Formats: sequence, C-alpha cells, structure tokens
Amino acid sequence: RAFNYNIRENRPIQVGDRMEIEMSQFLDSPPNGRENYYGTVYLYIVGQGFVPWEAHGVFGDFSTEMEDSHPIDQSGWLGGKTTLPYNYSDEPDNHFMQMATNLAPINGQPFVLGRRLHHTDFGDGSHSESGNPGVDNPIYTEMVGKLGGRYINRSCV
Repeated sequence: RAFNYNIRENRPIQVGDRMEIEMSQFLDSPPNGRENYYGTVYLYIVGQGFVPWEAHGVFGDFSTEMEDSHPIDQSGWLGGKTTLPYNYSDEPDNHFMQMATNLAPINGQPFVLGRRLHHTDFGDGSHSESGNPGVDNPIYTEMVGKLGGRYINRSCV
C-alpha cells in the first residue's frame, strides 16, 4: 500500500518529512529458538533515506513531542551510515550486535548466521542466550573445541 499523505502536517508527503517505521522480523518455522528475532524502529527522511535517530520530548508528556524521533546530528555518526540510533534500552552490550540500517536485504541471513557464531562459546559450543525463558539454542557442535591455547575470551560477547 502506498502512502502519500503526511497526517501530522495535513498535506502530501514532501522531501524532508520524517517517517518513523517500526518492524519486527519473524523466522518462518525455526527448527530451534524463537520466532521473533528482532524488533526495532527506523527513521526515514524523505529524500535522504534511513538515518540514526534520537528521541525528543518526554514519553507521556503531551506538552512535549512525546519521544518523537529526530535524526542524530551527523557529527555524532561515528559509524558513518552504519551508525545505529541512540541506545534507550540500557543494553550497551547488545547495541553493536544489531543490523545496520543500510545493510542490503541479501545480507540479512548471513548477518543472522554470523550473530549465532558471535554468541557461541568456542570451548563447549553453547550459546550465550541459552537458558533464558523461551530461548532454545542448541550446542553449535562444529565450534566445540576451537578456543586454542591462548584465548582471552570464550566467545565474542
């Protein structure tokens, strides 16, 4: 379905308009693990593309913008066009394990496969998220015993 109207401004969409998009990716009948893999919010600026964002205003305070998304100033784009939005979830250890907003769709599956490897203990093959309620990540048998003799960490996380 095409969208061509900016309800907030009561006019057709034009270059420079901010469009917030929220989505979750679901896996189709995964043999192991959960179906809902990621959920995130993107900010799209018409004529510019997806940009890293930060919230302005206070959630629940109707006198402000109530956490409306605005682009982060480009001086704060330390990762260039792969810069992620401001981290509001207080999970800095997870922030750099997210897909960049400019990742081509064809690279989505390799990213997810790489993420699985990223969470693997190279000694026993266990997954760092195993044991959480609703999460079933089996031993990655191909990675068991790959630590070597001079390891510092057992996994990338």
